[in-house]
Order: sequence, then C-alpha cells, then structure tokens
Amino acid sequence: MAEGKTPKMEVPPELRAMTERGVEQAKAAFDSSMQSAQQALSAFDQWFKTSQAGAHDIGSKAMTFAQRNVQSAFEFAQTIVQAQNLEDVVKKQTEFVQSQLRALSEQAKELSDTATKMTTEGAKELGQSAKTAMEKLKTLADGIRSPKG
Repeated sequence: MAEGKTPKMEVPPELRAMTERGVEQAKAAFDSSMQSAQQALSAFDQWFKTSQAGAHDIGSKAMTFAQRNVQSAFEFAQTIVQAQNLEDVVKKQTEFVQSQLRALSEQAKELSDTATKMTTEGAKELGQSAKTAMEKLKTLADGIRSPKG
C-alpha cells in the first residue's frame, strides 16, 4: 500500500439504512420534544395570564370595597354631626360598627372565594398541561426504546 493513501471501504447498505433510520428517529424525537416544550411553555404562559387576570380582579374588588368603606365612614360622620345627644351618638355608632363588621365579613369572604377560584382554576389548567406534556414525552420515550423499522 502506498504511503498517504487510505484504502476505500464500502459501507454495507444495511448499515447505511440502519444509520439513516437512527438519524431520522433522533430528528423526529428532537422535533417532538421541542414541540412538547413549546406547548408546555405556552400552557405556562396562559396560566400566568390567567393568574394575572385573577390578581387584577382581586385588586379591583379590594379597591371597590375600600371605596365603599370610606364612603360609609363619611356617611357615618354626617349622621354623627346631626346627632341630638350622646345617646343618639352611641346608638348610631353601634349601628355603624355592626354594619361595617357585616360588610367586612362579606368582603373578606368574597375576596377569599375569588382567590380560591383563581387558584383552583389555575392549578387545574397547569395540571392538565403538565399531564399532556408528560404523556407526549412518554410516547416519545416509548418510541425511542422500541424503534419501528
């Protein structure tokens, strides 16, 4: 054999076909995993937007409740100014405190219900997306373990 020359070797057709199938399977697995990753990212993005909207809803409700409570305090101040005697002041103050406690209790319950609903719905969406992504990854892994062809 002359120096610097490498003998030509023929790659058997079976080996070439097997290698091509392996490359195709690897590319398909990569494409599938990238698609699953994109879907998972999309699901997370949607969950984030839903959570953001829920947080905005809670903030708006809290602001509305605060405005109502301040308005009630101003109305109470007006009734106190018009009180005829100390007994009337005590009576009006007692009524005001009782009504505010009821209002605050209802407001707290409404905020709690909204937060619970937001959390439950968000977790459900995220859980379903995670389940779908895991099923796709399992299918992908099964396909890699037992290649067809």
